Amino acid sequence: MPTPNDLLGLAYRLVVLTFDLGVLIYAMPVPVHGLKRWAPRLIQDSILAFILIAVFDFSFRASNTIAAMLGGSWQLLHTWISSGAAEFVAIKTVRFLLELAPDPTGVSDALAGLMRPLDRLATTALYFIGFIAGLAYLVETYGRYLAALGLVLYSAPFRVARAAGAWLFSFAIIFSAGLQVLPVLVVQLGGAPASPFLGEIAEKGIAIAEINVTGPGGPLWGELHVRDYDTGEEYAVYEVSNGSALERGAGFVAIPSKPRIAYELEYMAVTLYLAPYPANASDYDVEGGIWRIGLYSPHAVYARPGILAYTDGRVLSVDGSSGGFEAVLSLDQGQYVAVRYADTCSVTVQAPGLEESGGEWYWRGVHGGLVRLVASESGNYTLQASFECGAEPGFSYETSPYDGRIDRYLSFVDLDFVRAFILYWFTIPLLYTAMLGSITTAVARLLGGRERLPVRIF
Repeated sequence: MPTPNDLLGLAYRLVVLTFDLGVLIYAMPVPVHGLKRWAPRLIQDSILAFILIAVFDFSFRASNTIAAMLGGSWQLLHTWISSGAAEFVAIKTVRFLLELAPDPTGVSDALAGLMRPLDRLATTALYFIGFIAGLAYLVETYGRYLAALGLVLYSAPFRVARAAGAWLFSFAIIFSAGLQVLPVLVVQLGGAPASPFLGEIAEKGIAIAEINVTGPGGPLWGELHVRDYDTGEEYAVYEVSNGSALERGAGFVAIPSKPRIAYELEYMAVTLYLAPYPANASDYDVEGGIWRIGLYSPHAVYARPGILAYTDGRVLSVDGSSGGFEAVLSLDQGQYVAVRYADTCSVTVQAPGLEESGGEWYWRGVHGGLVRLVASESGNYTLQASFECGAEPGFSYETSPYDGRIDRYLSFVDLDFVRAFILYWFTIPLLYTAMLGSITTAVARLLGGRERLPVRIF
């Protein structure tokens, strides 16, 4: 592929050819008026094309300088496009979650119906901003090449491609400056749509995830806390049942897609850190738009509704059933293994060689007891536990989904938000790009890109 400099060299040779043809026609002793009047026109065209080739680099430097003086840059444009794409995907994801969740009351289905027009608007906006992104990529990456190609066409003798060349050169110069300033103009005239939900989602990202939580003894129960690993900010809390994180009863949850996440499981007033810790985007398997990850706690020996066994040592093996389990543990001196149970359960624990003590706990509206077993010396120990539970304990989980409360969804049908959304993402960018196109055409005509006289030789 030729470089812009190669194309400029070709344009220069065409300029020389055009000039020589003009001189040759002047010198030809042919009394044909239609041919003779091409002589001064060819010489003028070659001089103008030579001037454009000479100011080629200056034109792009001036274009970028003007954009910078107005507060624009390519980085600003890319940030604006990325924030828009994240916002549109967030709207579509929320609607997907509302439709996905089982809803015997019909509230989620009604909200999903209300969001349907905005979801379609977000789809259209995604295509439109994709067009802007493609245009920006073309101009930023190939702008100099297109402008040089335009000068090659512009320099061709007898104006056979003058109009196309003038327009291509003008397009590269005008859009190079204009697109960089687009976010500045949009913010000044429209202002970003104010939505408390989308502001956070656009910044942190959003993904639909299927999360499984297990330990050496199988699936776990409790509350899954989703926190920012770097800041400690808590994004969401979900119920975990039989190893699956749930949102409104469905096996898919919303999580932030951009930060590093620290996952923690809380059950019966015990907090277990889950690996991978932290979880990065590369730790998820993404298929069909669903992010999947398996979280693991090496210290959760065994769990059932109302039962939790855990240790700060190493779990070597676990053999469990619905009525009990047997675990082999490696404990250093002072390390322990504990079994917590709800009041609705009766538990029998045997652990030869470990010192036993008892206690109580209260968590999420449920009371229970615990058996704590401590190693007086390092070694491998066998823990046998059997239990019998009555009614399943009714923990009052304090969940908080990442995609927000229902009243946040209602902001999507607010007329002011829709008006600001259309103005910010459609009206102003569309009018502005049309204006850039008009300026491009006007500059092309100024450069002589429109031949008003028919080409006649005889």
